[in-house]
Amino acid sequence: MILPELYREKIEYGAQQGGCCPAKGLEIQNEAGNKNGNFNVVFADSNSEDGVTLEEANIVISGGYFTSDPSEYTADGYIAVASDKNGYAYKVEKKTETTVPVEPAVGESNVSDLPEEIPEDAVEAVKKAAANIAVPEISAAAAAEANQISDEQASEIKQNSKFSEADDAKVEVRAYLDIKPEVYSEDSYKLNITPVYKIVVVSGGEEDVVEEARPLDIKGTTTVFIPLPAKFVTSADDVYVQHKGYEYIAEVMNTGDNYTATFTNPHGFSEFTITKEPAAEAVLNGVRYNTLEDALDAAKDGETVTVLKDGLSADMSETAERLR
Repeated sequence: MILPELYREKIEYGAQQGGCCPAKGLEIQNEAGNKNGNFNVVFADSNSEDGVTLEEANIVISGGYFTSDPSEYTADGYIAVASDKNGYAYKVEKKTETTVPVEPAVGESNVSDLPEEIPEDAVEAVKKAAANIAVPEISAAAAAEANQISDEQASEIKQNSKFSEADDAKVEVRAYLDIKPEVYSEDSYKLNITPVYKIVVVSGGEEDVVEEARPLDIKGTTTVFIPLPAKFVTSADDVYVQHKGYEYIAEVMNTGDNYTATFTNPHGFSEFTITKEPAAEAVLNGVRYNTLEDALDAAKDGETVTVLKDGLSADMSETAERLR
């Protein structure tokens, strides 16, 4: 494992076994011993012939920021939650102890009724595709919200439910996606995606919703998987996603029943428009902008804006003044 030199991490394996081999155990910490830092890592078994699987390696993590989900390797009493630092999707923190158990959960997406503008013969395909949109980081965001609930709050939530006397009652912070398809044609697919969560008390296979949907804040970069409605594409060619003035290139994969577009999203959630042809007018530092003017406004002195289309013009008066 290669760790950032900036943080001067060291890896401690524990005692030698018979003077030969390191014990099955891995702890990551800095020289101050506080086990925090930023880790751009992928958890993988680099030696499949040593008889030790990744699951048996006893990796113990009790702090730090990670680009990959470290949930399987957190120490007892610690959990992986959504990061509050750009560039890292996860962080590890101490789990809040509560008398009434509090657990994060991910529920099924809620797909709104489709507007009349969507062709009738495409309605079922759009509904089915929208219901299967996935954002893996939503589970860590739910864990972060759950870990903010104190012992007193958890008890109060239970008391406010119909299971106030149930010994097996637990509180769930249930995250899900609220999805609103807005426009669909053979060339364009527009939908609004909002991560939300609700507070649910569960007991004996039944549940009571104590608090309805609240916005779920997911900071940093996320990976978004959007199944495309049947017949929108017929091959695994890339598609383009316009979002908040930016454009992402989405990789398309044939997933059996349909094609799924996958892209990295660093700008939160709102309305996404998927097109077969690119709409971006300019590129700055690898970022695609829907308009040339936005790219020029974002440019700093000495940076290069690449224009992607002919015949464009933009008002550069404010940009020129700013770069002087």
